[in-house]
Amino acid sequence: MTTTFNEFGVADGPNYPALNEDSALKQNEGDKSQTDKAELARYLTPDHQIRPEIVEGMRSQSPQVQLKSAIIFRRLTLLLGPPAEVSAKIIIDAGILPVIIELLSSDDSGLVSESAWTIANMSAGTSEQTSPIVEGGAIPKLIAVFRSAPNETKMRGLLALGNMLADSNPLRELVLEEGGLGPAADVLEDPERYSEKFVEVAAWMIAIGTREDSERRILSRTTKPIVPILLKFILSYPDDTAKPLSQAIKSLRRFVTNVKAIEMVASSGIIPRLVRLCQHEAENDSVQEDALRFLSRLTTGDSKHVQAVLDNGFLDVLNFCLAARFKVSVACWAVAYIARGTISQGITLLESPIIPLVVGIASDVDASLSSRQEAAKALSYAARTASFKPQRLGPLLGAGCIEALAELLALTEGKLGCIILDGIEYFITTKWSGRLEAIARFEGSDGIRRLRDVRFKPWARTSLFTASCGTAARQDNTPFPALDDPRLRHVNKRICSRTPPTANVATKYLGVPIFHSGFIMDEELIEMELDNCLTPDGQLAPDIVGGVHSSNPLPQLESVTKTAQLLRTKHISADAAVQAVLDSGLLLNIINMLSSYNAALASEASSILLNITLGSSQQTSAAVSAGAISKLVVASASEVEDIAHNALLALGNIAGDSNNLRDEFLKQRAFRPALGILADPSKYSAKIFSEAIPILCKFIQQKNKPKPLASVIQALRRMCSSQRAALMILEDGAGPRLVQFCTSKNDGLREQALNLVARLAYEDGSLLQSLFDHGILTALETCITDYVQSRQLACFVLSNIATAQAEGLVESSVLPCLTGIVADPEEELKTRNEAATTLLLLAKKGSKKDRFLSSLVEADCVEACCAALGCTDWVTIQKSMEIIRCLIDMSWSGADDAIERLEDSDGVDLLRKVWLEGKPNRWMRPESKTAHILLRTYFPEFSKPSRV
Repeated sequence: MTTTFNEFGVADGPNYPALNEDSALKQNEGDKSQTDKAELARYLTPDHQIRPEIVEGMRSQSPQVQLKSAIIFRRLTLLLGPPAEVSAKIIIDAGILPVIIELLSSDDSGLVSESAWTIANMSAGTSEQTSPIVEGGAIPKLIAVFRSAPNETKMRGLLALGNMLADSNPLRELVLEEGGLGPAADVLEDPERYSEKFVEVAAWMIAIGTREDSERRILSRTTKPIVPILLKFILSYPDDTAKPLSQAIKSLRRFVTNVKAIEMVASSGIIPRLVRLCQHEAENDSVQEDALRFLSRLTTGDSKHVQAVLDNGFLDVLNFCLAARFKVSVACWAVAYIARGTISQGITLLESPIIPLVVGIASDVDASLSSRQEAAKALSYAARTASFKPQRLGPLLGAGCIEALAELLALTEGKLGCIILDGIEYFITTKWSGRLEAIARFEGSDGIRRLRDVRFKPWARTSLFTASCGTAARQDNTPFPALDDPRLRHVNKRICSRTPPTANVATKYLGVPIFHSGFIMDEELIEMELDNCLTPDGQLAPDIVGGVHSSNPLPQLESVTKTAQLLRTKHISADAAVQAVLDSGLLLNIINMLSSYNAALASEASSILLNITLGSSQQTSAAVSAGAISKLVVASASEVEDIAHNALLALGNIAGDSNNLRDEFLKQRAFRPALGILADPSKYSAKIFSEAIPILCKFIQQKNKPKPLASVIQALRRMCSSQRAALMILEDGAGPRLVQFCTSKNDGLREQALNLVARLAYEDGSLLQSLFDHGILTALETCITDYVQSRQLACFVLSNIATAQAEGLVESSVLPCLTGIVADPEEELKTRNEAATTLLLLAKKGSKKDRFLSSLVEADCVEACCAALGCTDWVTIQKSMEIIRCLIDMSWSGADDAIERLEDSDGVDLLRKVWLEGKPNRWMRPESKTAHILLRTYFPEFSKPSRV
């Protein structure tokens, strides 16, 4: 039966009360007219319940009577709301909701329309009121209404489904499971068939149905049908400023969570469209913002995806947004990811006009802190890219990058603070022509004070740069005396040492004071004074030689200070200055001065010896032959920090000079000072602490007995507390020997080597590539198979590698070893846990890379985890359960194979066992819940409780 409708969309019928449709509008504005009150009085009893005759009318066998009652119920939802809670409660209390839901399947289009309208209004109530609608079976009926009813009724059904999606996570999941997004997808697939309002509601539904807090297992089943529809809609929708377009872009962005999804989006041809939308200025900038966020998300993919975005003019978009100060936080975030890409992509960024804009945002005190911090992150990554080609650092420095980073150093914490410190470090530690200017700019922007302020914060202690600079600034305000790396025999062989406390000094940006009659000298006087230190034939002036031999401490100190200054200055050739000192016959006197009670004299003597060891091998050999090593060993324990520091640097230079000098170094056991420092590092400053690394690295590269080697490696592990320290260890050539020691037959040496490798992986995954090149994965596999007592430690190392460099691990042959450990009931629990941890880390990374999951499945990971579910250790069960969930629940091509393997391994029975037996155990409740979800989703026949 078909019913006609009046102009208001209300059914016409004889003897039916006249309905004041305008009252609904007044009600929405908060006004209750007398007419509305009178109408409500006809529908409700004095105790505010629906009159029995109206309720019975809904159950009538007469379609006309049913329609009249249906109209009244729909009117009640309008008259009593908003909010919808009041009308929804009255209708639910009347017990008539099941009838209204059933009428959605009626052959009478009028009853269908009124019922859909009533449900749409009721679904805007509370979750407790909306749940009975869903549980009563309304969703499939509303979907059917959308497929067959007129557009007006379709809209009401669409709104009802949208309200259910927007209500709560549980209801949203139920709507998604029953295909509630299908009608919205149909609208967006062919938007020309529907009105603008239809399209807007459909886009809104998909946006709320794909929110980030939706269960991934639900979203994975909606991805395939919805993503192509969204792509087509975004590419073809004509209105560049419409809200539905913004909602569609936002929804699509949520699906771009892994490389496979990014690949699909990038190959669809949508990138040029998004770039154009970003540059479209309009009053409603939501489309522009969502397009910008989408393109920024693509920069987190592989380098080829980043390149695709760049090739379509994304840098112009970022330049436009930054110049207009539009969504600068998002734009700077994207700039940071581009700077973290390949070197060529980073250089493209550096060559664009974007960097000055980013500096401007980082320096703008009126900008939001989040925007400034994202800008600082972008600048730090840009500095890292520029450091590969140091000449690129110049434009960054000129744009004010280091001043901006210094200013934000005091406003950040944690990982971001470390990133900013790294950015500053690239300017100051990279050997390039503007390094001194960078140091001057840093100090000029109050950088020293800011370093001092953050140096004791927990996150800042991971930076060797902060520790060393903070120590220097705290003691004598000498900027960065330890930034030159004395381990490298570089061209500028001058190391600035601390000025003696008894002297009048002038220190300026790695320049060095000159002492003369207690007055500070300017640059011209310094140069003239140094010229007088040498004779025309390049020898030390007689007055300096005589002063060193003098028994009077004042002339002696002045002569030694001038000699040290001569070796540090840039006005005279380094080799010529060192050779002049050696030819003077003063070397033995200077070595003996290391034992002087005069701290200033000993400090200058240590500085002289340090610069001599930076000379040629012949010049360093002369110092060693004169007995310098034994004196330097004693001096390294001095209470005066600069004496100890210079002595350690000199010993490191000797150890790294040549095989002959290294042998002499080892023969005299000159590595002992470094071991002593690392045995109790709390007694020493970070500057002293860091200089022990090169000495110990040289030691482990030589053939020595296992016990001292183990002690040295243990000391290095204690030292490896930052990325910089880890880098120093590997740069000093310790990598091949560490890999070799991981398979040593000596238990102590093998254990210490494994511990150090684990620490290196923990500090910085990028350092692992050198260990990979030396065969660390093969060594670990050998360790697992041949040395039972080291198996747990080897698995721990692999878990750190999985966190930092999963790519290399997943392609190795070590995965079957790990799955074998997890599956072995005879294996120690701690070892099984470490192996399961490694597999879990790889499985979680499978959300972005399918081949991770494929490699795990091929290595029988499903079978191993099923076997582990039968153990008694809840930690192992927890990790195995999570691995299984990743393998069968993630959206990837091998999920069906993983499910089949689970069934073949009695995994279903084991999941059921975990579910049932875990419920009473509070430690196992999360695993019990996960097991039940998996059973309910993939094996519903096993998800019911056992019958009693």
